[in-house]
Amino acid sequence: MQLNYQVFRDSKLLAEGVITAPFQIGRQDSSEGDPPPVCVNERHGRRKLVFADMSSDLQIPRQAALVSIEGSEIVVENIRKIRPGNDGRIQLAQGIKLRSGEKLKLREEAVFQFSGGLSIRINPLPEPKKAAPSLRASAIEETLSFRVLSGDLLKPPEQGSGLSQTALANYTKPVTLVKTALRPFDEVPGSPKFYATVVQSVREMLSVDRALILVSDPNGWSILVNSNSANSQGNEPNPTQPAQLPFDGSYSRSLIQRVLECKQTVIVEPIARSNDIAASLQEIHRAIASPIFDENRKIIAILYADRLFSGPEDQPIGELEASLLEVVASAVSTGLMRQRDEEFRVAAGQFFSRKVLDRLSTQKDLLEGRDAEVSVLFCDIRGFSKIAERVSPADMLKWLNDVLTNLSECVLRYDGVVVDYIGDALMAMFGAPEPQSDHADRACRAACDMLRLVPFFQERIRHLVPDPFGIGIGVNTGNARVGNTGSKLKYKYGPLGNTVNVASRVEGITKQIGAPGLITGSTKKSLSSNFLTRRLTEVRVVGISEPVQLYEIQNDDSPSRRELIENYEWALDNFERQQFSEATVLLASLVKEWPKDLPSQLLLRRAVAAISQTEPFDPVWILNQK
Repeated sequence: MQLNYQVFRDSKLLAEGVITAPFQIGRQDSSEGDPPPVCVNERHGRRKLVFADMSSDLQIPRQAALVSIEGSEIVVENIRKIRPGNDGRIQLAQGIKLRSGEKLKLREEAVFQFSGGLSIRINPLPEPKKAAPSLRASAIEETLSFRVLSGDLLKPPEQGSGLSQTALANYTKPVTLVKTALRPFDEVPGSPKFYATVVQSVREMLSVDRALILVSDPNGWSILVNSNSANSQGNEPNPTQPAQLPFDGSYSRSLIQRVLECKQTVIVEPIARSNDIAASLQEIHRAIASPIFDENRKIIAILYADRLFSGPEDQPIGELEASLLEVVASAVSTGLMRQRDEEFRVAAGQFFSRKVLDRLSTQKDLLEGRDAEVSVLFCDIRGFSKIAERVSPADMLKWLNDVLTNLSECVLRYDGVVVDYIGDALMAMFGAPEPQSDHADRACRAACDMLRLVPFFQERIRHLVPDPFGIGIGVNTGNARVGNTGSKLKYKYGPLGNTVNVASRVEGITKQIGAPGLITGSTKKSLSSNFLTRRLTEVRVVGISEPVQLYEIQNDDSPSRRELIENYEWALDNFERQQFSEATVLLASLVKEWPKDLPSQLLLRRAVAAISQTEPFDPVWILNQK
């Protein structure tokens, strides 16, 4: 007789289902091959409802009670062993305590109460109603039995099971079954033909009516391929197999739930073996489902097959076939992960270098959200609006794509990440997802390469726009939260935090200070000693509370350029020490010798203004615009 069971923890329903009496209840026992809770395990001639975990519910016995039926009454027997530290009793509802070896008969239901807030309610099933022709799987499965693999792969069905000699003979052909199971391995994993071969091989191997692959998605489960869609791709079914039935998208959701709970292959079969069982069930007669795991043992798909109608040659799904289905499921796992990797490479190839992509293919956890020290780079095109006014939209788009492509290649050359394109600007990051101890150096090398491309860009558009244009680059180093900064609909890997805000502000300052490439003091501290920079000033920008030290990155390493840097920094030191006259004299000579050096002009104006200033002197340059 079948009983309904419900498992609760702190009054919250964990699982429910149908189980055939007699059966045991208890904690998971690994020595007996018990699956994780909550699941029904049938092995070694016993049936057990596993409702508690092996390690976390140690106060619950592995064998707590035996539940059986006598007439119309539920019989509960305490089979718990008395051990030091416990009296062997089990608790039932209404304060009833059952001693070890004691039995109790109950008319309506049995309710067990265990430590950790766990409880089990067992009661008889309601009288089954006559099934309508459109009966779905949820009602059908009241007359089905669930079981998991026992490991006895070559054990044939019992001689007294009522099967024909033809059915028994099929168990003597393991070589044929193995060859059928291995057929998908001859195809390219992840290809349409591969998936079509999988479902056709499953139908042939298990002699089922339907086979399909279910994949996990944000909305639940979707059908990747079924044996009908496989046929539509030109794969002819085996003429010896059952006729292909129209597929209406239905499948046993209770079976899928069992697989998710047990994380192993589950078989559904009728409780009574007779030729008229199919007529009463209307639809599913036998079914099997095997989980498909990713590299982290997470179920990402399920390989499912069912037989809708029984016949004179109806066979149970044996242990060997079920184990071979798991082999096929492992092939599907390989195909899905390869397909996922290829899709990721196509999508991520424009953001990550090949070297970083290779690393990510073996370490997916690198993309998980985390805190990291990174260097963030912003690059903006100067004079873009003037160019857009004079050039047709088609030519403008072509030129912009060319510029952003070349700038992106500078980032990828040093294994940086192209985070985003914002209009005519580019945002990049170094130091993640793969940790890079020299991320500041990489960011500055990329910035220098970008600055060297400016004459090339100007030449490419000179025939359309004679006006000069340039780029502005800001780099800042600091801690940030890196991960998916986009959404579920559009993935974008990048950083979040104040480090990003400062880098963006610094890029904007390039227009006001007249230096095309700026880095912050934190980036300067992280650089190796062989980088040539010029300390320009200290600024306080809108939205950032702390002052920011600014340095100009240098492409020119000539002796005259080094002399300019040395004299400018000497003048800046005099200015900050309030020696304004000395700073003014030195800066005037620099402006005369380097008339296009805008930072020298700006500092000269500040020094002259400071001579006549009556307010307290502050060497920090305060900016009132972004």
